[in-house]
Amino acid sequence: MATEHDDRIRQRAHQLWEEQGRPEGKHAEHWEQARTEIGNDETLMDRLREDPPEARRGTVESELTRRQQDDLNPHQSET
Repeated sequence: MATEHDDRIRQRAHQLWEEQGRPEGKHAEHWEQARTEIGNDETLMDRLREDPPEARRGTVESELTRRQQDDLNPHQSET
């Protein structure tokens, strides 16, 4: 059963594939790049939750949430 984390990676990898013109044979590269990007977002969120800069906490979380939504729905931000 796929987790939410796996779904985010899959969606980002698909987005990368489309952005690069749907090339053949790049699945592993797109998957690894997506895994790295998603992991970096999650690592940053974990760090902020553990030791948040209180004055900026809401702003940073809002920005990360917006970026995650953009990753999941890339065509909405183009309108």
